[in-house]
Amino acid sequence: ILAGLLDQYTLAGNDKAYQMAIWMVDYFSNRVQNVIRTYTIERHWLSLNEETGGMNDVLYRLYTLT
Repeated sequence: ILAGLLDQYTLAGNDKAYQMAIWMVDYFSNRVQNVIRTYTIERHWLSLNEETGGMNDVLYRLYTLT
């Protein structure tokens, strides 16, 4: 979904898609911070072991746009 929103922004100039992508990343960031605060950073790293790269790619793409 996040990658699709960034595509809508970069390819079609849809500003609403960009705003939604920023909102989604803020939400995700808050959830990660909550996991680290509630458990440990190691728990967060463990969850990253399940990530196959899609989220990393889309976050890099968003970073280049911001």
